[in-house]
Amino acid sequence: MIKLIEVIFQDQAGNQLFQYCLGRILAERLGFALQVCPISGFPGTGLRVEGRSFDQPRILLEGHRLDLNGLLADPSPRRLVLRGWFQRYAYFQPYKQAIRRWLERPVASINQPHPRDLVVHVRRRDYLWHGWALPFSWYEQLIEQSRFRDLILVTDDPADPFFRRFRRYRPILRSQSAQEDFDFLRSARQLALSPSSFAWWAAFLGQAEWIGFPVPHAGIWAPDNLEGVDLQVWDEARYEMLPAAEMMRLNLAERFYFEKLFYRRKSYFQHMHRLRSNLLRLAGCKC
Repeated sequence: MIKLIEVIFQDQAGNQLFQYCLGRILAERLGFALQVCPISGFPGTGLRVEGRSFDQPRILLEGHRLDLNGLLADPSPRRLVLRGWFQRYAYFQPYKQAIRRWLERPVASINQPHPRDLVVHVRRRDYLWHGWALPFSWYEQLIEQSRFRDLILVTDDPADPFFRRFRRYRPILRSQSAQEDFDFLRSARQLALSPSSFAWWAAFLGQAEWIGFPVPHAGIWAPDNLEGVDLQVWDEARYEMLPAAEMMRLNLAERFYFEKLFYRRKSYFQHMHRLRSNLLRLAGCKC
Protein backbone atom coordinates (compact mmCIF):
# COMPACT_ATOMS: atom_id res chain seq x y z
CA MET A 1 0.00 0.00 0.00
CA ILE A 2 1.29 3.48 -0.86
CA LYS A 3 1.48 5.62 2.25
CA LEU A 4 0.33 9.21 2.10
CA ILE A 5 2.56 10.72 4.81
CA GLU A 6 6.12 9.47 4.41
CA VAL A 7 8.89 10.47 6.84
CA ILE A 8 12.51 10.11 5.72
CA PHE A 9 14.64 10.49 8.84
CA GLN A 10 17.53 12.95 8.94
CA ASP A 11 20.42 12.69 11.43
CA GLN A 12 20.13 11.21 14.93
CA ALA A 13 17.31 10.45 17.37
CA GLY A 14 16.75 13.98 18.69
CA ASN A 15 16.19 15.29 15.17
CA GLN A 16 14.11 12.26 14.24
CA LEU A 17 11.65 12.91 17.06
CA PHE A 18 10.70 16.27 15.52
CA GLN A 19 10.30 14.60 12.12
CA TYR A 20 8.19 11.76 13.51
CA CYS A 21 5.91 14.09 15.47
CA LEU A 22 5.28 16.37 12.51
CA GLY A 23 4.46 13.38 10.32
CA ARG A 24 2.05 11.99 12.89
CA ILE A 25 0.35 15.36 13.38
CA LEU A 26 -0.25 15.58 9.63
CA ALA A 27 -1.42 11.97 9.41
CA GLU A 28 -3.87 12.13 12.32
CA ARG A 29 -5.28 15.55 11.46
CA LEU A 30 -5.74 14.72 7.76
CA GLY A 31 -6.82 11.10 8.20
CA PHE A 32 -3.89 9.86 6.10
CA ALA A 33 -1.76 6.75 6.59
CA LEU A 34 1.75 7.23 8.01
CA GLN A 35 4.90 5.52 6.77
CA VAL A 36 7.78 5.89 9.21
CA CYS A 37 10.37 3.69 10.90
CA PRO A 38 10.15 3.29 14.70
CA ILE A 39 12.67 5.19 16.81
CA SER A 40 14.67 3.07 19.23
CA GLY A 41 13.62 3.58 22.85
CA PHE A 42 10.22 5.08 21.97
CA PRO A 43 7.80 2.16 21.53
CA GLY A 44 4.86 4.40 20.62
CA THR A 45 6.60 5.34 17.36
CA GLY A 46 6.17 1.75 16.21
CA LEU A 47 2.36 1.91 16.29
CA ARG A 48 0.60 1.92 12.92
CA VAL A 49 -1.33 5.04 11.96
CA GLU A 50 -3.93 3.99 9.43
CA GLY A 51 -5.68 6.20 6.93
CA ARG A 52 -6.22 7.00 3.27
CA SER A 53 -3.32 6.41 0.88
CA PHE A 54 -2.40 8.01 -2.47
CA ASP A 55 0.72 7.98 -4.62
CA GLN A 56 0.38 11.29 -6.48
CA PRO A 57 0.88 14.18 -6.50
CA ARG A 58 4.08 13.87 -4.48
CA ILE A 59 4.96 16.95 -2.38
CA LEU A 60 8.41 17.13 -0.79
CA LEU A 61 8.83 19.09 2.46
CA GLU A 62 12.38 20.02 3.54
CA GLY A 63 14.28 22.38 5.82
CA HIS A 64 12.68 23.77 8.98
CA ARG A 65 9.93 26.10 7.79
CA LEU A 66 6.61 25.08 6.27
CA ASP A 67 3.01 26.28 6.15
CA LEU A 68 1.57 23.76 8.61
CA ASN A 69 -1.82 25.45 8.86
CA GLY A 70 -2.10 25.48 5.08
CA LEU A 71 -1.20 21.81 4.85
CA LEU A 72 -3.76 20.88 7.50
CA ALA A 73 -6.47 22.94 5.83
CA ASP A 74 -6.06 21.13 2.50
CA PRO A 75 -7.79 17.68 2.49
CA SER A 76 -7.00 16.96 -1.17
CA PRO A 77 -5.44 13.57 -2.08
CA ARG A 78 -1.64 13.82 -2.17
CA ARG A 79 1.49 12.16 -0.88
CA LEU A 80 3.50 14.30 1.55
CA VAL A 81 7.15 13.33 1.90
CA LEU A 82 8.93 14.82 4.92
CA ARG A 83 12.70 15.05 4.42
CA GLY A 84 13.65 17.91 6.68
CA TRP A 85 14.16 18.91 10.30
CA PHE A 86 11.11 21.06 11.19
CA GLN A 87 12.48 22.34 14.50
CA ARG A 88 10.00 25.09 15.31
CA TYR A 89 8.06 24.85 18.57
CA ALA A 90 5.02 26.59 17.09
CA TYR A 91 4.31 23.47 14.99
CA PHE A 92 4.13 21.22 18.05
CA GLN A 93 2.78 23.46 20.82
CA PRO A 94 -0.94 22.77 20.13
CA TYR A 95 -0.31 19.00 20.24
CA LYS A 96 2.16 18.72 23.10
CA GLN A 97 -0.06 16.59 25.35
CA ALA A 98 -0.58 14.08 22.53
CA ILE A 99 3.15 14.18 21.72
CA ARG A 100 4.01 13.29 25.31
CA ARG A 101 1.73 10.27 25.03
CA TRP A 102 3.26 9.20 21.71
CA LEU A 103 6.79 9.43 23.13
CA GLU A 104 6.25 7.76 26.50
CA ARG A 105 9.21 5.64 27.53
CA PRO A 106 9.50 2.82 30.04
CA VAL A 107 11.02 3.90 33.35
CA ALA A 108 14.74 3.11 33.23
CA SER A 109 16.54 1.60 36.20
CA ILE A 110 19.21 4.31 36.51
CA ASN A 111 20.71 6.27 39.36
CA GLN A 112 18.59 9.39 39.21
CA PRO A 113 19.99 12.76 40.25
CA HIS A 114 19.06 14.22 43.62
CA PRO A 115 16.25 16.81 43.33
CA ARG A 116 18.70 19.55 44.41
CA ASP A 117 21.42 18.57 41.90
CA LEU A 118 22.03 20.88 38.95
CA VAL A 119 22.25 18.71 35.82
CA VAL A 120 23.85 20.42 32.80
CA HIS A 121 24.03 19.00 29.30
CA VAL A 122 27.29 19.96 27.56
CA ARG A 123 27.53 19.06 23.89
CA ARG A 124 30.91 19.47 22.21
CA ARG A 125 32.45 17.41 19.35
CA ASP A 126 30.39 18.21 16.21
CA TYR A 127 29.26 21.50 17.80
CA LEU A 128 32.88 22.63 17.89
CA TRP A 129 33.08 22.14 14.14
CA HIS A 130 29.89 24.10 13.50
CA GLY A 131 30.67 26.81 16.06
CA TRP A 132 27.51 25.98 18.03
CA ALA A 133 29.12 25.03 21.36
CA LEU A 134 28.34 27.40 24.22
CA PRO A 135 31.14 29.51 25.72
CA PHE A 136 32.37 28.73 29.22
CA SER A 137 31.10 32.15 30.37
CA TRP A 138 27.53 30.91 29.84
CA TYR A 139 28.07 27.93 32.13
CA GLU A 140 29.97 30.06 34.65
CA GLN A 141 27.12 32.55 34.93
CA LEU A 142 24.59 29.72 35.20
CA ILE A 143 26.52 28.01 38.00
CA GLU A 144 27.21 31.19 39.94
CA GLN A 145 23.53 32.16 40.04
CA SER A 146 22.27 28.65 40.93
CA ARG A 147 21.86 26.83 44.22
CA PHE A 148 22.51 23.11 44.11
CA ARG A 149 23.90 20.13 45.97
CA ASP A 150 26.06 18.60 43.21
CA LEU A 151 26.91 19.86 39.74
CA ILE A 152 26.54 17.03 37.20
CA LEU A 153 27.79 17.59 33.65
CA VAL A 154 26.31 15.18 31.10
CA THR A 155 28.52 15.17 28.03
CA ASP A 156 29.34 13.33 24.83
CA ASP A 157 33.09 13.77 25.38
CA PRO A 158 34.42 13.70 28.98
CA ALA A 159 38.03 13.72 27.66
CA ASP A 160 37.61 17.25 26.30
CA PRO A 161 40.05 19.61 28.09
CA PHE A 162 37.19 22.12 28.22
CA PHE A 163 36.05 20.46 31.45
CA ARG A 164 39.21 21.58 33.23
CA ARG A 165 37.58 25.01 33.41
CA PHE A 166 34.94 23.62 35.79
CA ARG A 167 37.41 22.28 38.36
CA ARG A 168 36.65 24.81 41.08
CA TYR A 169 33.02 23.65 41.08
CA ARG A 170 34.00 19.99 41.62
CA PRO A 171 31.61 18.65 38.99
CA ILE A 172 30.59 15.05 38.42
CA LEU A 173 31.11 14.08 34.76
CA ARG A 174 28.60 11.65 33.29
CA SER A 175 28.85 10.02 29.85
CA GLN A 176 26.90 6.78 29.41
CA SER A 177 24.93 5.43 26.46
CA ALA A 178 22.65 7.85 24.65
CA GLN A 179 19.51 6.30 26.14
CA GLU A 180 20.94 6.25 29.68
CA ASP A 181 22.01 9.88 29.45
CA PHE A 182 18.64 10.84 27.97
CA ASP A 183 16.79 9.26 30.88
CA PHE A 184 19.17 10.87 33.37
CA LEU A 185 18.49 14.31 31.88
CA ARG A 186 14.78 13.54 31.78
CA SER A 187 14.76 12.73 35.52
CA ALA A 188 16.55 15.92 36.63
CA ARG A 189 14.60 18.54 38.59
CA GLN A 190 17.08 21.35 37.77
CA LEU A 191 18.25 21.04 34.17
CA ALA A 192 20.30 23.31 31.91
CA LEU A 193 20.36 22.56 28.19
CA SER A 194 22.86 22.79 25.41
CA PRO A 195 21.47 23.96 22.03
CA SER A 196 20.77 20.35 21.11
CA SER A 197 17.62 18.52 20.00
CA PHE A 198 18.68 15.60 22.24
CA ALA A 199 18.64 17.83 25.34
CA TRP A 200 15.51 19.68 24.18
CA TRP A 201 13.48 16.47 24.08
CA ALA A 202 14.84 15.28 27.44
CA ALA A 203 13.62 18.54 28.98
CA PHE A 204 10.28 18.60 27.15
CA LEU A 205 9.46 15.02 28.13
CA GLY A 206 11.03 15.19 31.58
CA GLN A 207 10.31 16.13 35.17
CA ALA A 208 12.37 19.30 35.51
CA GLU A 209 10.84 22.06 37.62
CA TRP A 210 13.40 24.55 36.25
CA ILE A 211 14.99 24.46 32.79
CA GLY A 212 17.83 26.77 31.76
CA PHE A 213 17.35 27.40 28.04
CA PRO A 214 20.39 28.91 26.25
CA VAL A 215 19.97 31.77 23.81
CA PRO A 216 23.37 31.76 22.05
CA HIS A 217 25.13 34.65 20.42
CA ALA A 218 25.36 32.61 17.22
CA GLY A 219 24.36 29.18 15.96
CA ILE A 220 21.17 27.21 15.37
CA TRP A 221 19.45 28.39 18.57
CA ALA A 222 20.38 32.04 18.11
CA PRO A 223 17.46 34.40 17.43
CA ASP A 224 16.80 34.85 13.69
CA ASN A 225 19.27 32.10 12.73
CA LEU A 226 19.49 31.38 9.02
CA GLU A 227 18.35 27.77 9.35
CA GLY A 228 14.95 28.81 10.74
CA VAL A 229 15.16 26.91 14.04
CA ASP A 230 12.96 28.33 16.83
CA LEU A 231 12.54 26.00 19.80
CA GLN A 232 11.95 28.48 22.63
CA VAL A 233 9.14 27.14 24.80
CA TRP A 234 7.14 30.27 25.62
CA ASP A 235 4.12 28.74 27.36
CA GLU A 236 5.71 26.89 30.31
CA ALA A 237 6.94 28.86 33.33
CA ARG A 238 9.63 26.30 34.12
CA TYR A 239 11.70 27.46 31.13
CA GLU A 240 14.07 30.37 31.74
CA MET A 241 15.83 31.96 28.76
CA LEU A 242 19.54 32.53 29.48
CA PRO A 243 21.38 34.61 26.86
CA ALA A 244 25.04 34.01 26.03
CA ALA A 245 26.92 37.30 25.75
CA GLU A 246 29.79 36.02 23.60
CA MET A 247 30.78 33.33 21.13
CA MET A 248 32.71 30.19 21.93
CA ARG A 249 36.49 30.58 22.22
CA LEU A 250 39.01 27.75 22.46
CA ASN A 251 42.16 27.95 24.55
CA LEU A 252 45.36 26.31 23.28
CA ALA A 253 44.74 22.87 24.83
CA GLU A 254 41.17 22.80 23.51
CA ARG A 255 42.32 23.86 20.03
CA PHE A 256 44.89 21.04 19.87
CA TYR A 257 42.27 18.57 21.05
CA PHE A 258 39.74 19.79 18.49
CA GLU A 259 42.23 19.58 15.61
CA LYS A 260 43.12 16.02 16.60
CA LEU A 261 39.41 15.17 16.78
CA PHE A 262 38.73 16.80 13.44
CA TYR A 263 41.42 14.93 11.52
CA ARG A 264 40.40 11.64 13.11
CA ARG A 265 36.79 12.18 11.96
CA LYS A 266 37.40 14.38 8.93
CA SER A 267 34.95 12.57 6.62
CA TYR A 268 32.15 12.92 9.20
CA PHE A 269 32.70 16.65 9.67
CA GLN A 270 32.87 17.22 5.91
CA HIS A 271 29.57 15.35 5.52
CA MET A 272 27.96 17.50 8.22
CA HIS A 273 29.28 20.64 6.52
CA ARG A 274 27.65 19.59 3.23
CA LEU A 275 24.34 18.94 5.01
CA ARG A 276 24.41 22.37 6.63
CA SER A 277 25.31 24.06 3.31
CA ASN A 278 22.35 22.35 1.64
CA LEU A 279 20.05 23.45 4.45
CA LEU A 280 21.20 27.06 4.12
CA ARG A 281 20.65 26.88 0.38
CA LEU A 282 17.08 25.68 0.96
CA ALA A 283 16.58 28.58 3.40
CA GLY A 284 17.59 31.01 0.66
CA CYS A 285 20.92 32.13 2.11
CA LYS A 286 23.15 33.73 -0.58
CA CYS A 287 26.32 33.73 1.55
